[in-house]
Amino acid sequence: MKPNEFFLKFSSDSLLPFYYFYGEEKYLKNKAVEILLSRLDEKIIRGLNFEVFSSSEISLIDLLDHARTLPLLGKRKIIL
Repeated sequence: MKPNEFFLKFSSDSLLPFYYFYGEEKYLKNKAVEILLSRLDEKIIRGLNFEVFSSSEISLIDLLDHARTLPLLGKRKIIL
């Protein structure tokens, strides 16, 4: 999907359980994350259900372990 298609579709549809952003365009990836976070409840972003990792600091196995854990006191868990 092209970035413009994503941004148009994302603004009108409900959130999916998983998004994977990749590519060399850091600006577009950052913009997509910014739009995603703007659609989320502020309590999630400030709470226990929000984790940020860099691909250089976490293995795929550890990332999957974090993704498999259930959210605490909420419906959603966000892992960036």
